[in-house]
Amino acid sequence: MANTEPITFFVPGIPASKGSTKSMRHAATGKMITMSTCKTLPAWQATVRLIADRHWPHNPSRGPMSATAEFWLPRPKSHYGTGRNAGKLKPNAPTWAPVTPDGDKMERAMWDGLTGVVFENDRQVVRWHGTKVYGDRPGVTITVMGL
Repeated sequence: MANTEPITFFVPGIPASKGSTKSMRHAATGKMITMSTCKTLPAWQATVRLIADRHWPHNPSRGPMSATAEFWLPRPKSHYGTGRNAGKLKPNAPTWAPVTPDGDKMERAMWDGLTGVVFENDRQVVRWHGTKVYGDRPGVTITVMGL
């Protein structure tokens, strides 16, 4: 039976993206291997998995899932004042973060981190919503529930 109550938790850290991959031949075995070009991806997915495991009180779901992600990206220094206003957010500093990485690539990385903890396979996510905003504490707020 799927958990139909939403569960929300925060994963701290700078969100990684599951972006481009590159293939190369393994030096020892000669087999082709595919690797992500994002060096922080494995650590990010491990953090997502660890935090999700602390909050998801069930076995991985087998049914359809809903997932919402609010990605909090670090603000650039240009959003803050200088001199006596150093550390103060400028009044015209934007809320939305139309910058790299792409939201869909961050979602893919997050879903892979949730796989095996919240759901068996990320193909089970049939309803999703994501946002990218600037914040003082980078990370992602995740809400998941069975449908």
